[in-house]
Amino acid sequence: MTVSLTDLLKLPQGASFTAKSGQARATLSASAAGDTVFVSAECDSLQRLVFEYEKQLNRLQKSQVSENVKTETKAFSPDKWHLVAIGVILILILIIVIRIKK
Repeated sequence: MTVSLTDLLKLPQGASFTAKSGQARATLSASAAGDTVFVSAECDSLQRLVFEYEKQLNRLQKSQVSENVKTETKAFSPDKWHLVAIGVILILILIIVIRIKK
């Protein structure tokens, strides 16, 4: 789209130039003071792709969260049971030593 600055500044407040080509659309407008130019462009096929990618991303994030929850709720591993057993044995030895000294 080609628009001269004078034509853009002549637009009434809130009005804009719009051009469409296929699925793409561009809009051009100026601020009331005429010191700022606003340009916006849209393309239906790109919006559709973005929407699809957002859905895929959300689905992948949800599946990753559910996998993390499954791994976090897993029972003690054998290594952890060994540490618990050693801790219990040390506590029992400490109790026995204290009772013998009395």
